[in-house]
Amino acid sequence: VLFRSSLKPDVSLQEATELVLKAIGNNKFDAVINVAGGWAGGNVSDPQFVNNTDLMIRQSIYSSVVAAHIAAIRGNEKCLLILPGAAAALGPTSFMAGYGMAKAAVHHLVKSAAGSSTL
Repeated sequence: VLFRSSLKPDVSLQEATELVLKAIGNNKFDAVINVAGGWAGGNVSDPQFVNNTDLMIRQSIYSSVVAAHIAAIRGNEKCLLILPGAAAALGPTSFMAGYGMAKAAVHHLVKSAAGSSTL
């Protein structure tokens, strides 16, 4: 099942999850692969920093949270979960702070999911 969506900025994470669950029905999966994401630069003094950070959260974190949840509740035993991390998560990213924060959150989610008994 290939799910493509362009979410409006005011769609909540819960609403996004419900849209995906509705689209996939009762299917079970051997793998859930998230390739969503994007890039936005700017340091913390950049006028677009807050907006860019919001965009990075929605593109990287929201999509990864939904994918991890789908893998946990609709994945077959030993379901493969692939999320889009980045080397930027491993150190400071002064020129792209929002991007680095979002990717660090995705890396944390991967670690947390790996320690879960449901994946």
